[in-house]
Amino acid sequence: MKLQTKRLSILSQTEVQEVYRIPQFSERDREQFFDFTDDELATVRRLHTHRNRIHFLLMLGYFKFKPVWGLVHIPCLKRQTDSPS
Repeated sequence: MKLQTKRLSILSQTEVQEVYRIPQFSERDREQFFDFTDDELATVRRLHTHRNRIHFLLMLGYFKFKPVWGLVHIPCLKRQTDSPS
């Protein structure tokens, strides 16, 4: 018997795997996506704990590899930030 759920299923199983799987970086990928600028490293130095620094660097490298900026509608965001308070 098939279990029925009330969850909305937007992504296929393949798409879910693509979004949530841990990426496998080649040596070239590591050099490209984990080569940090002076500004990025200055930001890291402002973080208080080693754990936060490592997490920040891992996330920064990951999002260089897999950007998600398409989720933000920039003109709408600009209107909201330009409006007087």
